[in-house]
Amino acid sequence: DRAVDLARQALASAEAAGLSEWPAKAACDALEVIGRRERFRDTRAAHAAFERAYQIASEHGMHVRRIQALHELGTIEMLEGDGSDRLAEARRMALESGVISTATVLDLQLASAWSLGADTDRALAAARRCQQAAHQLRMRRVEAMAVNVQAGLFGIQGDRDLAELTAAQAERIAPGDPEVLAIAWEARATAAIFADDLAKALEASTTAMSYARTEPLTAASLTWGYWPLLEATCGQHGNTAVAEAQAAGVGVAHWNKGCLAYAEAVLQGRDGHPDRAAELAQQGAAELAEEAKTQFPGCAPWWNHILRRMVAPDALEDGWGEPVTWLRD
Repeated sequence: DRAVDLARQALASAEAAGLSEWPAKAACDALEVIGRRERFRDTRAAHAAFERAYQIASEHGMHVRRIQALHELGTIEMLEGDGSDRLAEARRMALESGVISTATVLDLQLASAWSLGADTDRALAAARRCQQAAHQLRMRRVEAMAVNVQAGLFGIQGDRDLAELTAAQAERIAPGDPEVLAIAWEARATAAIFADDLAKALEASTTAMSYARTEPLTAASLTWGYWPLLEATCGQHGNTAVAEAQAAGVGVAHWNKGCLAYAEAVLQGRDGHPDRAAELAQQGAAELAEEAKTQFPGCAPWWNHILRRMVAPDALEDGWGEPVTWLRD
């Protein structure tokens, strides 16, 4: 909050100075701080801040800052499930301009986004491209996160052993880094979920959360979606987990919205509200539905199948949703 107060003061000073040369640069810096702070509270406000930074950078020929603003706009687009066109465009511009470090980070985000889709080969290619570039640039955290994306993809593909080996590799690249450790355990949770080993998935997810809580929330991850859903379906702290996730602001990412909706459906059904449970399950399905988009084909159909498999026992017992149809599908 203090950062935002200072950024607004800086922006006001830059505007008063006429937004020429250094004031324009200061305005872009201020808008970046404002946008990043708002990203997990109000995506509209964040989008407005980054859009204005993009316009200022474009008007004053600040090419690198224009790329940075487009990168941020693409991140919001990804979080809301509206595709990855802007991220892909920002990467193209970064490569053309020789801003290799930014292009490397964009490859990481594209790999993460595409890992939810049906084309896992494309996601793996982007992750490996990111890993190689980050290694050359000595961007250890980015390199480790690219390896973590690969671990998650191996879990989705059903190779649990390779997922474990790859997650351990990520931990060695950036030892002791809480964000890397959180995503490594998230990858292990993914592998366990796709192997239908929900007890192990909850264990891995709980470990992931122990690291995720130690870092400020600057990027959305499946960790915050898995944990409340697993606690609701096979743990003992479903209500607490859902409340913590919601308070943390993870509901801006469409994949976490989907997990949270399914988790709440289980809890509502258990509390004797089958109609509300069915409604929430429909909301969850909509967040993870496959959509035909140019660069980002939405979530692969298997995500809804997997999550419905997780909630089906509760739906069957408590009389909500369509568990028989879900399981047949």
